[in-house]
Amino acid sequence: MQHRLAAVVHADIVNYSRLVAADEAATMRQLQTAMSTFRDKVLSSGGRVVGTAGDAILAEFGSAIAALQCAVDIQRGFEESSPRIPENDQLRFRIGINVGEVLVDEDDIFGESVNIAARIQAIAEPGGVSISDTVHTQVVGRVDLAFEDTGAQQLKNISTPVRVFRVQMPIVLANQGELTRPSIPSIAVLPFTSMSTSPSDEVFADGMSEDIITALSKIRSLFVIARNSTFTYKGRAVDVRSVARELGVRYVIEGSIRMSPNRIRITAQLIDADDAGHIWAERFDRDIADIFDVQDEITEAIVGALGSEIPKAERDRAQRKHPDDLGAWELYQRGMWHLLRRNRDDLQAAARFFKQSRKLDKTFSLPVSGLGLTHFFLLTNGSVDNPQETANKMQELARAALAIDQDDPDAHAVSGLAHMMKGEAARGVLAHRHAVSLNPNDPYLHWCLGYSSLLDDQLELALSSHDKALRLSPRDPRRWSFLTLKAATLYFMKRFEESAKFAAEALSHPTAEVHMPRLWLTISLGQLEGSFEEARASLKELQRLRPAENVSQVTAWPIFTNRLPKHLEMIADGLRKSGLND
Repeated sequence: MQHRLAAVVHADIVNYSRLVAADEAATMRQLQTAMSTFRDKVLSSGGRVVGTAGDAILAEFGSAIAALQCAVDIQRGFEESSPRIPENDQLRFRIGINVGEVLVDEDDIFGESVNIAARIQAIAEPGGVSISDTVHTQVVGRVDLAFEDTGAQQLKNISTPVRVFRVQMPIVLANQGELTRPSIPSIAVLPFTSMSTSPSDEVFADGMSEDIITALSKIRSLFVIARNSTFTYKGRAVDVRSVARELGVRYVIEGSIRMSPNRIRITAQLIDADDAGHIWAERFDRDIADIFDVQDEITEAIVGALGSEIPKAERDRAQRKHPDDLGAWELYQRGMWHLLRRNRDDLQAAARFFKQSRKLDKTFSLPVSGLGLTHFFLLTNGSVDNPQETANKMQELARAALAIDQDDPDAHAVSGLAHMMKGEAARGVLAHRHAVSLNPNDPYLHWCLGYSSLLDDQLELALSSHDKALRLSPRDPRRWSFLTLKAATLYFMKRFEESAKFAAEALSHPTAEVHMPRLWLTISLGQLEGSFEEARASLKELQRLRPAENVSQVTAWPIFTNRLPKHLEMIADGLRKSGLND
């Protein structure tokens, strides 16, 4: 046998056995097409398909970069070409990649490197790509991709833990045109780079970036891009001018963190993207216990560098209440990492971290409000049995957080969401208005206000809130949810053509949960003269996504609980005009 170094790609179909049991003939046809597409892409990328076994495929490349780019292109291709059907019914690959020495026997390859690639594939996300640290070392900074460090993983039948990175799949955005800069100072804080290899240090780096964004966001005299947009650049070598142009801002902050057991070194710089000049830069060498003081100093320095026109009262507002326990802060940051992912398993993990953080520090409000948000997203995911009980729990958590910190905007947001769920939309609007006043640059607070004002039939306020959310986070992975609510608002305003446009844009987003934007597209087309055939086709797709035989079944969906009767009637009217029977 020969030995050689190779980049090994292992792919496998998610839930293949279940799909075959549901519809063997259709699944086999899809599998044949998928395997053929996979082979063609590997060959055109300079790789070699080693073999297939049922729903699994093994390939090798001479280059880690070529292997990674091929895997990403494959997943993107399937995402763009697959029908918009529920996730559980889609034929999707998991892909794992490893670089190492392989044993070659004729056309086959063997060895631990192959086994590692297979085990990494097994823990990858459906439709995603995960890589070993040996791959990451060869590709980081050389490809236009970001990576999420999941830490050392104990893989099945692999004796030594393997550090695994999850590839953050690129987001395809609709053409938004040139974003107009606001009239006030506009700024984006890029995720700080961790200069160590420890996953826990990366948590600190991300937490530092997020806290600075939050502090700056509270200043009304600044326009601050949201964390979810700036973090799409994480792990990438970026051009500051390009970032500023894509986000529609003038100033960019970047920095790095290096940690030792008891010390922390932070560098930060404020850059004017118009000429790439440094307005301010500084290095901080401090005890780890002083991390919150450093955050405040950086925030104050940035605000000072941007201009004296920012009032002192607003500067003071940026000085958030810090926890007494550093461990509580770290646990909170870990909880937020899971919360932002929104799936059921991650939400349950978020709840555990928030509870641990709360136990460590009773004076820290954010894990309490974070737990309230977790309950809300578990509800929207269909993971709770009693919505009213969940609403009551959220209200209880909001009160507990506000008892600690009356100015916690997330706590006011949770309170407003609880009121919405109880059918008290007007009270939800009041709570969300107050939340936005406390943090006017948080797109999710504007999303909350847009949602509650829609339910309260304050449609102009809802539309304005949706537009603010979209502008504050132009690269948001959940941009589709902003677009969907905007489409709904425009529908109730009887601006049907615009509603259809934004619903279609939401549908085109790669991470969209598609049945709700599909609904707004269907009923908007139904209201447009001359669009019946398009509406009918869209209705068939909607029925495939979420079976419904009549109008009553659709208007009884849980999402429409506590909707105004006139809104339900407008939805019913659009469904009838699209061809759905009563």
